[in-house]
Order: sequence, then structure tokens, then C-alpha cells
Amino acid sequence: MEQNSSGISLIGAAVIIAIGILGGSYLLSTSLDRASEQIEQSLASLENFKPAPAAAAAAAPPRRRGPDPAKVYKVAVGNAPFYGPKDAKVTIVEFSDFQ
Repeated sequence: MEQNSSGISLIGAAVIIAIGILGGSYLLSTSLDRASEQIEQSLASLENFKPAPAAAAAAAPPRRRGPDPAKVYKVAVGNAPFYGPKDAKVTIVEFSDFQ
């Protein structure tokens, strides 16, 4: 059996491999360039960052949540069932929903 190969197929395969390597290295270098630009922008924004003074945050009064404990709320209880004397100084009213 005789082979009539002049190496053209070998040269063609080498050219295809070389093109693949060059294309891959180009894509890798452009993605690295974009990543380094993003890192530089992030570092520049961190260098310009100035945190708020701690005194300004501490000076703001905390926001109240819930009802005012100093306020007296008048609730009409009507003919609702109760326990204890009618003329008690404090009435505890429970609001509930049985669903």
C-alpha cells in the first residue's frame, strides 16, 4: 500500500490549529482588557468615596414605631363582657379576630 500524501492535509490542519490559537488568544486578551478597565474604574470610585461622618448619623433621633405610650386612648367598650369593677382606673381591651 502506497500513500500519495504530499503533506497538504498536514499543513491544512496546522493552519486551522494556528488560526484557532490566534483567535482564542485575541478573545482572551480583549476580555482581560475589559476586565482590567472595570477594575480601574472601581478603584477610582473607591478612591473618591467619602464616608458620611459618624456624628451626623448619631445626631438623628431614632424613629418611633407603634403607638405613643404617653397618649391616653379612649375606647368605647359598650356592652362587651368584662372582668373586674366598672370604675377601674385602667381598662385593658383586647382586639382579636377568629378566622
